[in-house]
Amino acid sequence: MQEPTQPVYLRFHVWGFAVASAVAAAVLCLLTLPVHMWKHARYAGYGMLHGGPGAYPGAGPMMAHHAGLGLWPLWALILVVLWAGIGGAIFAAVYNAMQRRA
Repeated sequence: MQEPTQPVYLRFHVWGFAVASAVAAAVLCLLTLPVHMWKHARYAGYGMLHGGPGAYPGAGPMMAHHAGLGLWPLWALILVVLWAGIGGAIFAAVYNAMQRRA
């Protein structure tokens, strides 16, 4: 008796899964950015080194301390998107390798 064949749609397309993972990570990073900014503004009154009240060194009113970050938020976003894309590609490749051959 012949074994049933696996339909092609049960396998992941590696590039498609990597891009989908990267886009999802970028969207989630951008959605959580306001919470990140609010957290830093909320806790800007507490000293980072001493644990007591006081502003960050060189911090101005509310969000001015974010101006000194430069391109770090952009680099962090790129890094998270790359990690998610690579992780998605690895997951899809491993999933496809574990599937039974048709």
